[in-house]
Amino acid sequence: MAWPLASALAAGLVASPASLAQPTDDDAARAEAARLDEALLVVQSASGAVRAALLRRDRVEARARQRLDGALCASLAAAGRRVDAAWGRLAEVHAQLAALSTRWPARQQRAAEAQLVVAQQRRLDAEHHAAWAAHCAGLPPTARPASPPPPVAAPLCDGLVRYGPLLVVPEAPPRGGHGALPLVRRLSARLEDAWDVLLLLAEPGVTADEADRASIVIERGIPGLGAPAPLASAHLPRWRALRAAVVLDGAAGLRRGPSLRALLRADGGRVRPPDCGEAPPAGWGYADVAGQLGGATLEPLDDGRWRPRAPHGGAPGWIGNGGNRAPYAPLELYLMGLVGPEAVGPVRFLGGVEALPDGTLRAEKVCTLDGAALVARYGRRPLADGPLRLGVAVVGVGAGDTATLERHRRALAAFAAPGPDDDALLLNDFEATGGRARLRVVPPRARPGCRPTAPVPTVTP
Repeated sequence: MAWPLASALAAGLVASPASLAQPTDDDAARAEAARLDEALLVVQSASGAVRAALLRRDRVEARARQRLDGALCASLAAAGRRVDAAWGRLAEVHAQLAALSTRWPARQQRAAEAQLVVAQQRRLDAEHHAAWAAHCAGLPPTARPASPPPPVAAPLCDGLVRYGPLLVVPEAPPRGGHGALPLVRRLSARLEDAWDVLLLLAEPGVTADEADRASIVIERGIPGLGAPAPLASAHLPRWRALRAAVVLDGAAGLRRGPSLRALLRADGGRVRPPDCGEAPPAGWGYADVAGQLGGATLEPLDDGRWRPRAPHGGAPGWIGNGGNRAPYAPLELYLMGLVGPEAVGPVRFLGGVEALPDGTLRAEKVCTLDGAALVARYGRRPLADGPLRLGVAVVGVGAGDTATLERHRRALAAFAAPGPDDDALLLNDFEATGGRARLRVVPPRARPGCRPTAPVPTVTP
């Protein structure tokens, strides 16, 4: 019922920047117009999130009209939360747009009107969801979904603990360059070789720079990935499958990310044209990849400059794009073994880049790579022969901190779900891969002969 309105908010209520900002020599006015330009893109992105949330809700409601049961009631409740969050975000960005439109009263008035319309539609949708909740409350008890009890922490081996699918490591989180390597070596002596990627959720949290420096990527001889990984396989002789152990800020968790980017660290970021090779570590740099390892859509301007556009409507990043808000780019899907090289169109890399004050870029050279060039230069990346085996460890808490462990367990279930999750503004792995869900969460298993210790130790200071 709200779908046409969302389309109007995305199109009719959002004027193009060119219709608002008049030519002027005033530097302050130009800067304000540039900020308004970015705000309009954010509004369009938020409107798209509303449309997507409404479409998903419509699909659930179509099934519920045929047969209402406890599982569909849970899906309806999740869809309602998704829609409400999307409307809330759209109201927020319209308020920001109004605040930036002081030089354009007509635009400011339309933004204020849009806020009222969004608030009204949000109330109507809340009443709509309440009606479904009343229907669900009237179901007989046998038809209502039962909430499974939380798992019980179980000692594994030498102080390590399993909490559901999570590994609990009660020691200080790794830091420093390749800081995860000593921890992973200790784990490999105690646990079976079962993971392709291991995510290390640091509690207390770490900064993004600390996390990147502490993470490790290991060479496993997969063709087509480009330059060798930073660490040779000899650094981890007991485990022969693990390709990356990536440290993440536990406070942000798996939902906010950058957990999608962490999965890509195992395979991505190591291909680029030889003549435009400069790039930050673990990122695409100034390239129109526009994916999880950064980059942006590059719009050529008449005077030879480039205007970067982030995939989520905000400011572009060159080593990442706002956590779990951006889907994987075709180049990234290819490097992960999820599509063939024919899916990779020409990708531009800029060399000798000068970032200008107005947000545009000037480049000395432009190089391109496409799927055929990737295969010719690096060999063909084989398609993945099965799901990515994922391990998740919470580092820095003991087994007694069940609140933290349960938060991460629930976040992992949503992140690795074989379908969309209930968050309208963030993507899980299924959504980011365009439905190519291929994660298999593998719980930790102790090696034969490694026995549990009691009691479970506390965190190392």
